[in-house]
Amino acid sequence: MYQVTTVKGQVLYVDNPSHLPSPNEREKIEEPYVKVDMITPEAYVGTLMELCQNRRGVFKDMKYLTQGRTTLTYELPLAEVVTDFLINSSRDRAATPVWNII
Repeated sequence: MYQVTTVKGQVLYVDNPSHLPSPNEREKIEEPYVKVDMITPEAYVGTLMELCQNRRGVFKDMKYLTQGRTTLTYELPLAEVVTDFLINSSRDRAATPVWNII
């Protein structure tokens, strides 16, 4: 669900991007984000960071749990997660994501 504020100050809730008002009628658009905590082997950290950044992700934290185990925390637009992030992140079982809607 997108929250759209028009130039007239009206707030609209849109569930499909094809129903958005035209760009000259919009002041701003807000979309849902999820907080993702991924527990992954160290070998996959670079790949997962690149995947998140390519999906408009915002890096929040990285912690080393044990030797060879890392936790990455990102905030990602929900639309990016739904489309193909899950497929790409779990293709080689690179990570075990934990989802938190923010």
